[in-house]
Amino acid sequence: MKATNLTKIILINTLLISHLGLFSQSYNHKIIDNNYIDSLSVLDSSFFKVLDKVIEYERKSKYFSETVSYSIRFYKDKVGQRNIIKIEGSDNEWLFIKSEDLIGFFKYYGHDFFLESKCNELFSQTKSKRTINYDKRKEIFEDDRWAQYFFGYDDSTYYFYEKHNYTPK
Repeated sequence: MKATNLTKIILINTLLISHLGLFSQSYNHKIIDNNYIDSLSVLDSSFFKVLDKVIEYERKSKYFSETVSYSIRFYKDKVGQRNIIKIEGSDNEWLFIKSEDLIGFFKYYGHDFFLESKCNELFSQTKSKRTINYDKRKEIFEDDRWAQYFFGYDDSTYYFYEKHNYTPK
C-alpha cells in the first residue's frame, strides 16, 4: 500500500512540474509558435522625430547598418513623474522577437522597431501581421555594446533625455 501511495505522489508531482512549464511560457513563444508578429501603426506623427534622432545618432556609430532593429519601451521614471521612452538597437532582431513583453512591430526607414510595452495613445494594431521563420541557430547572446536612448514625453511633446553607450571591458 505504501508503494502505491508513493507512486501516486511521484506521478502527481511529475504532472504538476510538466504543466508548470506550460503555464510559464511567455508571450514570445506564442508568437514563435504561431509564426507571426502583429504589425502596428504609429498614431502620433511627431513620434517619428524621436526615431529620426535615434537613426541620426546611430548612423554616426561604427556598428550601424541598414538592418539594425530597435526595441521601444515606455515607462515612468523612478519618481513616477516623467514618461520615459527607451530605444535600443541590435543587429539581432531575435533579442526583441523573443521578448516576453513583445506587443508588435512597425517599419520605419527600413528598420524594424519592436514595441515591448503598451502605449495606446501612440500605437494601434493593424490587420496585417509579419510572418517569421523561427531558426534557433539565429539566437545569440545579448551584445551590450549598443547604445540606449532615453526620451521624455508629454502630450505629443518629446525631448531627448540621455544616451548610454556600453562597451565591453
